[in-house]
Amino acid sequence: MADYFLERMAKQIEETDATLLEIQAGLARAKAQGNDYEVDELLKGYAAAKSQRRDLEMTANEYYQAINKPTPIVTEGERRERSPERMDASDVDYIFSKSKYYSRDMWNNPDIAQRVQQGIAEVQRRKAEGR
Repeated sequence: MADYFLERMAKQIEETDATLLEIQAGLARAKAQGNDYEVDELLKGYAAAKSQRRDLEMTANEYYQAINKPTPIVTEGERRERSPERMDASDVDYIFSKSKYYSRDMWNNPDIAQRVQQGIAEVQRRKAEGR
């Protein structure tokens, strides 16, 4: 888990689990001593800790789902209909993947990335001039 918030929630869950174990031990001790008042108080604490743990798990799951949303599947027709202004990196990658001169690791080459950026700047310049 590289995400800070997920790590913190996991730590909180561990601490809550430790609290639950302590309460269980306290319940056994209070029962053995016949201390009904302490048993009642520990049961309330146990319920609260279980609720907190459940809430932390749900929050962690919701957060994980939010940061790992599946990418929507784009059909060939949707790609063709998309205007250049609405294209994203996956569309550009898809277009380039059709070329026999393209390979997936090309974008890591700084020279190629710079030439692509220059090409984009040229297109924008021509667009601004009305050509």
